[in-house]
Amino acid sequence: MSANLYYQLKKVISMHASTVPSWELLENGLNPLKGALSKDFGFMFDPKAMQSARIALPDRWLRLWKQLPEQFISKRVREICANEVETLDVDSIYNDCTNDPLTFMKTKSIVFCIAQACIDFDRVIAQEMPEPEPLPGHVQNAVNRFADYCESPNYCALADMSLTASYLVSDHVDLLSCTFDDFKLICPVNNASSPAEAAAGDIESSQVRGQAENRFHNTPTMMEYRVSDLVGIVAETQQLIHNYRALNVRATESAEQLAIVGEILHHIGKAIDAFKRLRLGFAMLSRRSVDPVVWHRDIVKYTSGYGGHLGLSGPQAPCIHLIDAFLGRANFDTELGKTSKKAFLQMQHNHQVFIKSVAHGPQLRQFANECAAKRRDHPVVRAFNDLIDSYTQGFLAVHKGRAVEFAKMGFNEAGPREFTAETEYHWPATENVVTKLHQFFDDATDERRHLKIEQSAQQ
Repeated sequence: MSANLYYQLKKVISMHASTVPSWELLENGLNPLKGALSKDFGFMFDPKAMQSARIALPDRWLRLWKQLPEQFISKRVREICANEVETLDVDSIYNDCTNDPLTFMKTKSIVFCIAQACIDFDRVIAQEMPEPEPLPGHVQNAVNRFADYCESPNYCALADMSLTASYLVSDHVDLLSCTFDDFKLICPVNNASSPAEAAAGDIESSQVRGQAENRFHNTPTMMEYRVSDLVGIVAETQQLIHNYRALNVRATESAEQLAIVGEILHHIGKAIDAFKRLRLGFAMLSRRSVDPVVWHRDIVKYTSGYGGHLGLSGPQAPCIHLIDAFLGRANFDTELGKTSKKAFLQMQHNHQVFIKSVAHGPQLRQFANECAAKRRDHPVVRAFNDLIDSYTQGFLAVHKGRAVEFAKMGFNEAGPREFTAETEYHWPATENVVTKLHQFFDDATDERRHLKIEQSAQQ
């Protein structure tokens, strides 16, 4: 199936699903093979259940998985995939996992991570990273077959490196306040010593690479768990707005409507708390926790876009798209906005379906506008504006700061590089890159900030 036809079919399916209210989708559940969705874990799977799930791979694939760091460092993954692992019977794995979807998803993630590790070009900081060679045929066929069953793009870096490919390390973690050190990657690739390092007895370099990779990849995992309650908050808020409108609407709100307004305000407060946890979690990603030079030189090579997909890009995080849909964002005209729209098509199927349902459901911003028309300085308007501020001045501000910091430190200490994913930077002056990054993030933030509503007059 061609990529264009694939995306057209996904669009038709998603448009139909978007007519189902978000709260009904969440209540009735969706096929977990197409992505996690629940009130308890949001867009994530139960981490303990995922950890205990088995891996349905034949011996030579399992051996490669366990040796992946060493083989990746020695640039042998492609050779091994081409010549030493057998053709993978994904249909048999699927039939074996009929009543065990987590095993299927965990196995898929490992296969996808092995496929990604086939990238073996040298990391040249000052040049654009080339498109990797095609995967060995039987590996690509296995990736495609997994994608068919999951109704997902045939490669999604973020979903399969982070969202479904992490172990929970501690038994007593409060997921709403977790850190990236609470998780361990199923498929680390950078934490082996190179031949030269091994000969020199240098184990520190590989430890730094492994720690940087683990923390960088598990940052989106940690972020999603920290706002795992947001899926339920959003759905319940939309149901409350629906219930409010189902009552006889009058110029003066009834006691029953006022009670619903109180519940909506409570839910907005819970959403603001979730935004704060998101900001505090992402702020942990700093040059003290992930060395920018190691990130530029080693980690980005593995996370680079493959086969037309974005690399490990922030807009692939489903919680970011959920927040935009919840806030009523409709303007994606900025450069990062366009990248966000592209990344949305690369997310897991269920996540797209739910977020589209939110975008087409009872809109909080429209409801706040209706409240503003009823009463000057309505508390829903104030709460909605506070929600916008908590996001733009919180997570988005920290995300901009970290992106600029990593670019500046990485360029200054490792040399500049060209980014792909339809984002153009100007060379050779490093300062131009940093300036452009500032502008990208400011423009995208303004698209959210303009959602605020005048509190003293009808809009």
